[in-house]
Amino acid sequence: MQKSDAFFEKHVIDPNGTPLIYHYTEVFDKNGGFSAHWHLNIEILQVTQGSAEIYINGAAYYLQPDNLFIINPNCIHNFTSTSDVTTYHCVIIDSLFCSYYGLNYVPQIFSPFVADPAIKMVYHQIVQEITLPPDNQQEGILKNLALVLVRYLYRTNLLDKDNYPEMNGKNADIVKQTITYISQNYDKKLSINDISQEINISKYYLCHLFKATTKQTINAYLNEFRCKQARLLLRNSELPINEISIQCGFQDPSYFTKNYRKLYKCLPSSERR
Repeated sequence: MQKSDAFFEKHVIDPNGTPLIYHYTEVFDKNGGFSAHWHLNIEILQVTQGSAEIYINGAAYYLQPDNLFIINPNCIHNFTSTSDVTTYHCVIIDSLFCSYYGLNYVPQIFSPFVADPAIKMVYHQIVQEITLPPDNQQEGILKNLALVLVRYLYRTNLLDKDNYPEMNGKNADIVKQTITYISQNYDKKLSINDISQEINISKYYLCHLFKATTKQTINAYLNEFRCKQARLLLRNSELPINEISIQCGFQDPSYFTKNYRKLYKCLPSSERR
C-alpha cells in the first residue's frame, strides 16, 4: 500500500490554470475536523456556521462566524469543531504563482486574523467567482484577485518573525520529524521509544512537545493516522477487515474496531455496506 502524504499536504495546482484551490467544508461532529499537517501554500479560512479551535504550532485560536483566518506556510496546524455543525470556506493560493509576480510569501509571517475590510471583500469576491460556472474570463479574474489579496496582506498583515515566536522553527521541526516518521512506519509495530530513538530525543520531552504543538498525544495521533489509512482501504479495496487492521499497524482487531468507532462513530464493517 502506498504511504499517505496527508501529514505534508501536497497541493496540485495547474501552473497554467487558476492559482487557487477552494473547498467548502461541513463538519457534522463536535470535535471533528482535520489532524496535524503542514504545507507550503498560504491557506485562508472563514467559518460560516458554528465555531472551531485551530492550533498553529501549538498556539490556540478560536474561530467564530465571519472571522477570516490565515494559516501561514510550513506551520503545523489542526482544526477541531467546537459545535455540532461547523462549516467553513477555504482558499489556498499557489506560492509559485505569487513568486512569479515578486510576492514570495513563503518566508513571510502574516497576522492570523484579518481585520482589513478590503481583504475581506477580495476574499468574498474569490469565493463568489470560483463557485460560478466557468467561462473564458474566470481564470484571469481569479489570478488578478489572488494577487490583489496577497498584496493587501503585505500591506496590512505582515509581521516581524521575531515577534511571533510560535511560528519559529526548532520545536516545530521536531514535531514534523515525528509526524513524518509515523507516516512512514505506521504499518509496523511502533512505540514512543522507537520514535524518540529515531529522532534522538528524550521520549518524555518528545511527548510533552508533541502534545503542546498538536494538542494530541503521540499514541492518539498514531491511532488516528492508522484509522484514516484503514478507511481508505475499507472503501477502495476488497481486503478482509482483519487484514486491513494488520496492514495499518493494529495487531489486535478489537483494538482497531474500538479506535475506529471512537474516531468515525461507526464500525469498520459499516464502510462496506
